[in-house]
Amino acid sequence: MVVYAKSKPPETLAEHTQQLIDRLPTLKHLYGEVILARVPSPYRSVFWDALDLVIKCHDLGKIHTPFQNMIRKALKLPLLPDNGVPALPHNLLSPAFIWPLVETFPQDVRRAIYQAIAFHHFHGVEFDYVQYTGWWKQIFEVVEKDLALVWCERLADMVRIPALDRLGEPKRSYKHYLQPVIDLRDGELYCFYVMLKGLMHRLDHSASAHLPVEEDLLSEPESCVTNYLLAREGVTLESIWQTEPACRLSPKNVILTASTGIGKTEFALYWLNGQKGFYTLPVRTSVNAMYDRVIDTFKAEGRIGLLHSDAYFYCLEDYWRVGTLQANENEEGANQSLRQVDVARQLAMPLTVSTADQLFTAVFKYKGYEKIYATLAYAKVIIDEIQSYDPDLAAVILRGLVELAKLGGQFCIVTATLPPVYRDYLEQGVPNLEVLPPKYLAAKKHKVKIEPHAIDSGGAIEQISNLYHDHKKVLVIVNTVKKAQMLYGQLQQKFGRALPLSLLHSGFIYRDRRSKEVEILRSDVTGVWITTQLVEVSLNIDFPVLLTEIATIDALIQRMGRVLRFVESNFIYEGPPNIFIYENASGIGSIYDHEIVRRTVQVLREKQGASMSEEQKAEFIERIFSRSSLRGTKYLSNFRNSLSMLEGGYEAETRSEAQRLFRKISNLTAIPCGVYQSHMDEIDQSLEILETKSVPRLEKFRALATLRECSVSVPMFRAKRGTLTPLKKRDLFLLNMGYSPEYGLEPSVQIEDIL
Repeated sequence: MVVYAKSKPPETLAEHTQQLIDRLPTLKHLYGEVILARVPSPYRSVFWDALDLVIKCHDLGKIHTPFQNMIRKALKLPLLPDNGVPALPHNLLSPAFIWPLVETFPQDVRRAIYQAIAFHHFHGVEFDYVQYTGWWKQIFEVVEKDLALVWCERLADMVRIPALDRLGEPKRSYKHYLQPVIDLRDGELYCFYVMLKGLMHRLDHSASAHLPVEEDLLSEPESCVTNYLLAREGVTLESIWQTEPACRLSPKNVILTASTGIGKTEFALYWLNGQKGFYTLPVRTSVNAMYDRVIDTFKAEGRIGLLHSDAYFYCLEDYWRVGTLQANENEEGANQSLRQVDVARQLAMPLTVSTADQLFTAVFKYKGYEKIYATLAYAKVIIDEIQSYDPDLAAVILRGLVELAKLGGQFCIVTATLPPVYRDYLEQGVPNLEVLPPKYLAAKKHKVKIEPHAIDSGGAIEQISNLYHDHKKVLVIVNTVKKAQMLYGQLQQKFGRALPLSLLHSGFIYRDRRSKEVEILRSDVTGVWITTQLVEVSLNIDFPVLLTEIATIDALIQRMGRVLRFVESNFIYEGPPNIFIYENASGIGSIYDHEIVRRTVQVLREKQGASMSEEQKAEFIERIFSRSSLRGTKYLSNFRNSLSMLEGGYEAETRSEAQRLFRKISNLTAIPCGVYQSHMDEIDQSLEILETKSVPRLEKFRALATLRECSVSVPMFRAKRGTLTPLKKRDLFLLNMGYSPEYGLEPSVQIEDIL
């Protein structure tokens, strides 16, 4: 009798299990040696045998009659006789069969094998069955009245799986192996369990997706990085400083603090030393830019992964830009791009560029997190610009790095500035951490002037105009969207067309925001650009002068990095101030810590009017973000509270919950009413396509992209002021707030008739 494992597409239990078996040799060939090095020494001799057993037996519970009937119903096949037993999670039933196969393993290894199989899925009830006697009685009933009676008739299909000819009649007495659940307190057994269960997830998920568990490593990676550097003007082989220290330190965990433009990225790529790697950055825009840069470095299009929530859309943009996806050649290329993202989502690329949330949500220990931890244990992780995260998010990343180091994983932090409190935590938790001496450019590009008033005061308004006439391009950064819109309106009212103005913030729909980002990135861009924190890290822009509201020193240094960004490494600026900082600012207290802002003003006054070196900026970071200096601040409190929560064993139920915690998402995705009215036909058509099951995958992505281009991410506190109307897609809303391509979302303006 055929035993089914899946219905879409139809696949038997033997076929699915064989898919896992076929992928194991690839994993062992490419990374077997390093994987085994990550397994604690007492368990190395049994690891591959245990993994082999787990992947062959993980789905045996699918012979359960209710499960088979669920599949048969979906396939429109005759149902099997109903024997009256309840439908239970198949993963909890699979261990009933394995007792003859685990006899040769030590008791603690048996415990890990049983738990890896029983908990490889999580439906929210598994622990209840194990914990409560009344619930476990249902396992008894199913084993005795279903599995024990049908296993013989279905065994013929099951034993087509190699080595399962020794399966015994199912037994119900395995509850003691499932409790207590293995966790960090189990020391080396926990590390063994994470590798065992995590790699089983990798093999299972790639088999289900019919994708490789791992792609081949990049060829000649060191030569590729060297050639990329040599292609730059003025770079010689002798001037490439990164090679020796990066390769020497490749086996270690490393922190490098260095100036922007000095070559931190290439140091990190040399440090990878040709091994499997993940390169993480704070925001999607900078991830996309790094993805393109890494492809260019390794000449490896199709071999570099992109991992963030919009990865599919980014990789398909070029195909959509040329028109339809109907032409066979164009459609084939688009499908190949989809596959590359699919492979990246399986963590199978030799090098993947990612937002941090895609990896470090695993720190919240959601069910199945072992897949991430096991992969990162034999890979190498690069963390770029860690100071750009809020302190509670930085705490999540740092805690993850400490836990990965205990599993044998390796990391390299490259950053322009590093708060000492972060470095102190890592030095305490990661033995033999290599903290390199900072490297700074000799350039002195910035002179600061502190202004005591607000950036929208009369004097500041005049100054913006004067600076535009002097430089023809001026960058203005404020702390809130509301302030950006108000300042834009004031400048427009006073100067009209005489002052070319542009506004860029997070309150634009994707289509308009993307258009503005393309414009500001042009080398010949001019005018006055009024922006928010959006440009601090994500956009590689260069302006001659900056006016900014006061913020914390780390944020201000990021903003300064947008001024004279591409000058020579030994450039000394000797003109008048080119960084104007306004003390009376929005967002202090709600966005930036009062006390840190106060200390920022103090240290900046010391260098007011003088050219500032990169080393001096780093000294400011050291002074303001030392543990003693942070005492009593909200910043340190948030950092410590997050660490305490994680170290106390906090766990998220699901991966989506973990991502909400990491991103601190309190936003919803909405289409402003005016945008909907202007694009009603294409939006309604896209919603209809998403409701139709038979539509090809590419067409569904095109529909999603249409909705994305017309939508904006709205903070919940703003959305509550307007009426939300759910659209057909459950997580998309219609919002009766005003919107214009010039100003973006305007919460103060409401539309009466939404539909």
